This record gives sequence, C-alpha cells and structure tokens, in this order.
Amino acid sequence: DKPEVIYQRFIERYKDDCAGFAREICGLEPTWQQEQMFQAIVKDDARVACRSGHGTGKSCSIAIVLLWWLFCRPLSRVIVTSGSMGTIQNSLWPEVLGWFYRIANAEETQIFKAWFECTTRSIYHKQRKDWKAEVRVVRTENPQSIAGVHAKDLLYLVEEASSLQLPEIYDVI
Repeated sequence: DKPEVIYQRFIERYKDDCAGFAREICGLEPTWQQEQMFQAIVKDDARVACRSGHGTGKSCSIAIVLLWWLFCRPLSRVIVTSGSMGTIQNSLWPEVLGWFYRIANAEETQIFKAWFECTTRSIYHKQRKDWKAEVRVVRTENPQSIAGVHAKDLLYLVEEASSLQLPEIYDVI
C-alpha cells in the first residue's frame, strides 16, 4: 500500500484512541492513571491536569500524548512549555525523542521516519514545516511569548506547571 493509504488507516484507528496508540504502537501497558489521562485527552476541547510525583511516568505519558496528537492529526501543532528549558531538555525531550525513534523504526510505522525530522527543540514534517511539535519556554515576565500559535488541531503541553506562576500565562494559552 502507498504511504498515504497506510497513514489514513492509522488515523482512522488511533485518532480517538490515545490509550490504544500507547499499547499497540508504543508497546506500553498504561497504568490506571495513564489510562485515565489518555481517555480524558481524546475529548474535544479537553483540559487535562495531572498531579504527580517523581518517577511516576508523567514524562513518558506526555511524550506519548505529544506523538499521538502529532501523528494522528495532519497539520497539527503541539507546543511544549515550562518555566525552564532545563526541565524540558533534561527529562521530557529525551523521552519524546526516544519514543519517536522507537515508533519511527518499527516496520508498521516507518512512514513517520520518512515524513518527520527531529531537532533538539522540535519535530516537524519535512514537507509541511507548520505541522510540528516544538518547545517554547515561557517566562513569567513575558507570558505573551507563548501566543501567536494557530492550527485547527492545537495542543499545549505544560511540563512542571507549578513553574508557571502567573495565571496570565494560562489565559494566553
């Protein structure tokens, strides 16, 4: 089959099933908390917040949600933010890239390796650079730095939300 046909079947199967994507594409058996998060995120206009401690799998969950959204929604945008670039670069982004390469190197999902490019701050479609996930650090003194992003399917992922102290930041989002 042509890549476009394979991709269309992929979207039909996983667009509304983040938990299925986690299990079948990523090979992850979600915990009950991850399952709840994956079920909640598929709802239209979802706003999901997760409280968590250290070592609970939240970076893994966020990485899977990011890739599920990006791969299942053509021309989508994902903005990953935090109050600190270190938070993203040291824990979350390596997790995202690890899952990306695991998925992209699997035989049934190789199209993503051919279609997407990874950098230290983004994953973007090689032909449509507006179809991407990117890191944007937002500072308390400039909450507008997260503004100006547009897409039909737009997802914001806030890592360590407690580091973003001003409510204006969430108003901008």
